[in-house]
Amino acid sequence: MSYMDRLERWMELRGLTEESKKMFRWVAQDFLRFCKETGKPVDKKSVVDYMSAINTSSGHKRWRWSILRKCFKVWGLDWFNEDEEKSIMPKPSERVNRQVLSFEEFMKLYNAADKEWMKLALRIGIETGARRRQIAMLLREYFDPREGTLYIPPIKRSLDRIEILSDELVEMLTSYLSRRKDKDPHLLLDEDGKPLTPEKMSYEFQRLKKMAGINRKGLNWHSLRRAWTTWNYRAGMKELELMKAGGWKTMQMVSIYVSLEPTDVIRKEASLHPLKRRREK
Repeated sequence: MSYMDRLERWMELRGLTEESKKMFRWVAQDFLRFCKETGKPVDKKSVVDYMSAINTSSGHKRWRWSILRKCFKVWGLDWFNEDEEKSIMPKPSERVNRQVLSFEEFMKLYNAADKEWMKLALRIGIETGARRRQIAMLLREYFDPREGTLYIPPIKRSLDRIEILSDELVEMLTSYLSRRKDKDPHLLLDEDGKPLTPEKMSYEFQRLKKMAGINRKGLNWHSLRRAWTTWNYRAGMKELELMKAGGWKTMQMVSIYVSLEPTDVIRKEASLHPLKRRREK
C-alpha cells in the first residue's frame, strides 16, 4: 500500500472533514514530490531538507511540520524525539508589520509581470482577495465566463464563495483558456505547464518586487488580500459585508486585515459628525 493510500485510509477511519483531508493531501503530496524529484528517501532527514527548500514563513513551515509529524506516524516511519524536534523544528519568527499594497504599487507589479499566468494570478488575487493556496487550487470548472464569476474554494481559514470578476479579467481568462491545448483541470498553469504551488507564486512575487523597484519590507503575496480588504473598507463596505465577501469566519479577522492611516479615520469622523458636516456646508 502506497504512502498516500495509507494516509487516505487513516483519514477515513478518523472521520476527518474534507477540508482537513485536503490539507493533509496537499502537504503529504508536496513532500513526497520533493523526495522523488531530489532522489531522497522518505525519512525524517528529508523532512529537514524539505523545510530548508521551502521559501515561505516560519509559521507556515511549522504548520507543515505538524502535518508531516502525523503523516510519519501513519506511515509507521521514524520521527524525531522531543529534544531533536525542539532543536530542528522551524522557530517562530517575529511578526512583520505588513503594510498594505497601494494601487500604484500593484500596477507596478502587474505591469512588470512577464508571465501570463502571473498577471492572471495577480488580477485574481486583487479582485477576489483569494489566498495564494486558493488560487493554486482553482480549477477550470470554477470559472463561469457567461456569468463572469469565479468560485473560490475553501481552505482552513477561509470559507468558499463565488466572486464576480471584472469584464477585463473575464476576457483575459477566456482568451488564456482558449489557447490552452492541455487537458489539465487547473485554471492556471506555470510557464512549464505545471499546476501552481504557493512557493512558486511567492518566489515570482518577490522577483517582481525587485523588477518593479519596490523595496518596502513586509510586502508579500498576502499583501494582495490585505489590499483587497483595506481598499473595499475605505470604499464604504462594512465589516460584516467584508467578512462574508472575504470568506472569514469571524469579524475579528477583518479588523486584523484592514489597515487605516490616521488621516483616514479623521476624514471619516469629520464627514459623519453632525456639527462638522453643517460647518462644512
